[in-house]
Amino acid sequence: MVEHTVTVGGAEVPLTYYDMDASVLKNVKKFGPFAEWLQKTKPSKEFSIEKIHIQNIDWVGKRVEGITVQVNLKSNTGQESQQNYFSFSYDTTPTTVVLPVLTRVDTEYVLLSKKMPLPLLDTQFVSAMSGQIQSGELQCRNKDFLMDKGVNIRASDLVPLSERTFHSSVDGSSETVKFAFCQLPTFLYDKFPMIAADAEQFLLCPIADLLQKPFADARTVLALQLYGQRSSS
Repeated sequence: MVEHTVTVGGAEVPLTYYDMDASVLKNVKKFGPFAEWLQKTKPSKEFSIEKIHIQNIDWVGKRVEGITVQVNLKSNTGQESQQNYFSFSYDTTPTTVVLPVLTRVDTEYVLLSKKMPLPLLDTQFVSAMSGQIQSGELQCRNKDFLMDKGVNIRASDLVPLSERTFHSSVDGSSETVKFAFCQLPTFLYDKFPMIAADAEQFLLCPIADLLQKPFADARTVLALQLYGQRSSS
């Protein structure tokens, strides 16, 4: 079998798919958003990309309209990990960053996702939920896990934190971001842990304690800032 590769971060990296047909992979390599990402990704001192596996290809006729990939990484200490469901598409639907808020007695909590980035494997970061609104629902990471807990965030549940649409990056990315919050039912209080050491993928944190948490990204900080402004007005 012929090995197919792409150049990313200054290195030749295997590109795999269950169907290793050369014409299919040729179309993937030429797909604009994916090709742009390959070109813009720079070498990192913290990790290397070991393999890119294509999870899914969205076709319109014979034209690629979107792909979802899994990226295998290796840190400079030899730790291996996978970044799943990294999607590329021409879709201009904004990413929606959501703060799910639960009020119990006189305390407000927010449900946050836990992340552990490769460069800081001993630190757990927290971030707001994010995804795209499709078919009237928020399609986000670990959606099935959340639904098992009783959380299914619908577009009709969202309250905008700002009427503005923000650009997420200055590096040429066309992604835009909107911010919103929603109210969670009180019965969910007992469904999630409130300590970061727990093996669960989410934690419920009192908003008053959030300044003590390490945030994974600036989007979460901005979402909390917008929520704070709304609450105080």
